[in-house]
Amino acid sequence: MCPGNYESAGKSPSGRARPADPWLNGLLGQAAISACRTKDTCLAARYRRLVCRRGRRRALVALQHSILVSIWHMFTRDKE
Repeated sequence: MCPGNYESAGKSPSGRARPADPWLNGLLGQAAISACRTKDTCLAARYRRLVCRRGRRRALVALQHSILVSIWHMFTRDKE
């Protein structure tokens, strides 16, 4: 779920995401769709900001990455 980081001669051809675990990808996809449909949350606001610039699909992938980063911080810092 991390963004691709391919660069050649100072140019990056696409920001294609690297392959992820299919189970985790499906689970995060469902969480991202339900998070973007909620009201007055930071994830829904992030989705609305991104969807006008990047499109629906890329905004959902960015939301999946945000959820994954939040979960990682919760586990590593042992917080709710």
